[in-house]
Amino acid sequence: MKRLLLLFLGAALLLALVVGCGDEREPLEPAPADSSFRMLMSNPHQGQFNLPLTSQLVVYMSAEVDPASIVNRVFLANEDGFRPAIEVEVYLASIIITSVSHWPERTDYTITLKPGIRSRAGDVLKEERTIQFQTGLRRPKAAERLNVVRTVPGEDDPCWDFHTFRVFFNEPVDRDSVEYGKSFLFIHVASGDPVPGNLFARAGQLVFDPDEDLTAGETYQLTVTQEMFDANGDNLAVPFHAQFVPLSTGEHTLLAMDKCPTAVPGFGFCDALPDDGAYPKSQIIPYPMNSMYTKSVFLGVTNMLIGGRLWNEFGDAKLSPDRIPFVVRKGQKLIGKPLQYKVGGVIPSGILTGEIQITLLTDAVGEMLGSEFVHGEAGLPATITLFLDAAMTLENTTANSLLPQPLLGTKLVGVASVDLIDPESGYEAMKIELVGYSELNLGNERMPVAMALQMVPPPTLPEQEFDTTPPFVTAVSPVDMVIDDIDISDVVDTRMAGEKIIVYFSEPLDPDTVRDNIYVLGPEGRVSVKYDLYQPKMFLIPDYPLEPDTTYQIIVEPGIEDIVGNKLATGSTYSFTTMPLQSSPVDPPVVLAAVPELRPNSTMASNFLPEFYFSQIIDLDSLVYGDAYGLYDMTEGGELIPGTHVSYSVFFDFVPDSELIVGHHYRWVITEGATNLDGVALDTDMDREPGGPPIEIDFVVTPYSPFSQTVFMTYPYADTNANGYLDPEETPTKTNTMIMDSPLIKDPAYVLGFFPINVHGLVYGEQNEARLPVNVAPNGYQFATSISVSLGGKTDPPGLLDMGRMLIQLQPGSATDIIRGEDGKLASDTDIIMSFNVENSLLNSFLVHDMFLQIPSVVRYSQDGRMITVIRGQTMAGMVIPVLGVMDIPVAVDLVSSTVPTTRGF
Repeated sequence: MKRLLLLFLGAALLLALVVGCGDEREPLEPAPADSSFRMLMSNPHQGQFNLPLTSQLVVYMSAEVDPASIVNRVFLANEDGFRPAIEVEVYLASIIITSVSHWPERTDYTITLKPGIRSRAGDVLKEERTIQFQTGLRRPKAAERLNVVRTVPGEDDPCWDFHTFRVFFNEPVDRDSVEYGKSFLFIHVASGDPVPGNLFARAGQLVFDPDEDLTAGETYQLTVTQEMFDANGDNLAVPFHAQFVPLSTGEHTLLAMDKCPTAVPGFGFCDALPDDGAYPKSQIIPYPMNSMYTKSVFLGVTNMLIGGRLWNEFGDAKLSPDRIPFVVRKGQKLIGKPLQYKVGGVIPSGILTGEIQITLLTDAVGEMLGSEFVHGEAGLPATITLFLDAAMTLENTTANSLLPQPLLGTKLVGVASVDLIDPESGYEAMKIELVGYSELNLGNERMPVAMALQMVPPPTLPEQEFDTTPPFVTAVSPVDMVIDDIDISDVVDTRMAGEKIIVYFSEPLDPDTVRDNIYVLGPEGRVSVKYDLYQPKMFLIPDYPLEPDTTYQIIVEPGIEDIVGNKLATGSTYSFTTMPLQSSPVDPPVVLAAVPELRPNSTMASNFLPEFYFSQIIDLDSLVYGDAYGLYDMTEGGELIPGTHVSYSVFFDFVPDSELIVGHHYRWVITEGATNLDGVALDTDMDREPGGPPIEIDFVVTPYSPFSQTVFMTYPYADTNANGYLDPEETPTKTNTMIMDSPLIKDPAYVLGFFPINVHGLVYGEQNEARLPVNVAPNGYQFATSISVSLGGKTDPPGLLDMGRMLIQLQPGSATDIIRGEDGKLASDTDIIMSFNVENSLLNSFLVHDMFLQIPSVVRYSQDGRMITVIRGQTMAGMVIPVLGVMDIPVAVDLVSSTVPTTRGF
């Protein structure tokens, strides 16, 4: 075995270096051909865990597969023997398995290939092959205590002296508690000294990357303390310790590996292809070579073509001939070809990404595994495995706020072979082809990512280059709620008191340099916040809502460094002012919208989250689960479902421990136990008095939905306590108004509320125009302030002709579909059906209650990552005036609605 593997590696690796470094050429010989039909590799790899829940599965065979032969010979089952709904297809030599929905969390599966699968040439798989793997996680687990379930390396794995260490938990961790030296420590046992390094977290995974390689033969200890917390605020059940004794990787062989073909000219020895369509496809998965393929409801299908060079350091094959380790050092970058975001993959959004950079956050550790070690059979291509941690940044400010996020623990698997690289020169070298799967968040949509990389060494060893560019701030939320071609700064000049604060950077940061160098200052000094580094974004979450009508400063100090130690050139200060208090000691808050919608016998897809949307900020301490609110499984006798609530200022999500069961009946409840910041109980029946009967939404769970769900908010910039009147401390604004053009009505009405929406897949109209359907959930409410009706006399009865607070209820059939506007940018075909009522019963009896808002509107993205709709136009209202009869009243509408900035995932 060792002799055969050394022959292969000697040809593929060492001779490739000889060719690259000198002028003499030696022929490289591939392994002898063998007509036996067998499996060469798979992703997931044997025993892989933490598989992304949107991932495909691929099994790569030694020859092209006959599609007819896989029928009733490819099976997937969990540990209980249950077979999920899957689709199986053949691509060249690959068998690709796709889940009809998405994989359940933390589930063990086995892929089984039965004998009888044939190649197109008629060769037959003679022995059954199985691949075991485990899916990852996404949700916090209120019913479980936080525990460590696995480390990498594990007890049976080699620990190389350049290893990056991973800790996997049973649920996501609170990233504010991820702090080196406090909740996590890695020490050299003999000296007791901590080992310097960087610590990263996403979901239930921690990654520790030592600054320097470890000393072989010495003992190191990893410790997770009980200062590590989960999303529910519960700490680690018991401290965790693991010890490692690194193995020597010997003298390293440095090898430059270029992406061929490359996406960006000048990055790599091979040329970039002028036509994206000319890119060859991967031999393993049906996507372009050197690409990140994403599939999104909102953005459609996107292929990010990438290029660049990754320097690999291979360990000495003589020390470990069965599995030769290699490392790709942190801070290296792949360059992505600029893209234009397109809604539904077709409608231009107006956002160009500019240059895309994918930066390695940690030393990526991999292994080249001999075929005898993997398959028990010599002479086959070597298997390549690589754990990759990276973060994406985009040159365009708005794009950089929307999509970038860390990708931790992406498992790439592939094959290494000797190939003819350049037919004209006859250049042969080792070629590595890797595939992997990951997942990106876009708002609350989970976008599957498939990566296909092909790497080859250049003919001549190039000179190594190093990153010397310092990081910088690209945008700040809530400061940069601005858009390029429409100035809304004069109408949206203050920010909600409960919003999160986000600082966006041009590249990933050294986490050890962030916590002390970004902070928020108020009139009384530094604001107590939670820190959440979600590369390249830093979330600062105030422990309590900020003071109203107050100016705050966001301070970014120059001590911040990027991954490789380049320091921020200068510090920066950003200011914003909060709104008047979104609470009242007199007027109670109300529920304006919910998911599922506010009606009996509702439905909700199993992968959606129950939500409540309020008119005022709710005191989080009052949200006692099982008392103030709860989710109950009525099919199981009213059992209270464990879960975690996540607050976003004036609304919150509830995240059940696991997906709700399709077909079960549930009840989503909130009571008067929920109070505003002044302790006033929720008005559950909208009678203007605190309290009332519980709000109960009974619903049935429907199957997984691929559609995306989010909410537009019409911010209460004027009537912040939602009592229906402008109080002395509240300021009229220039937006979110309705003005009735009538000699009887003089004042504007100020509007607030929510539009929960579902975004569906792209459709085409009769003229072949693209449209992204956006359905507005019915039964949500908008509030508007009272206006007075004047009869024209000098002595109108005081208050008698005040309409009182207006209640606008969204009706079924409402939509605000996204289209391409006349200016070529995003627009919305807004068709909102509303029922219009006022509190003054006399005037309410005069109103024609049906209102149809049909106003073409503008859709844009702000620099801090929000989608914004600007609805400016005219609709009609109606009144029935005694003696005069029906009167049509033109209504001038000016609304600026916004989503929250792109949020971080657990």
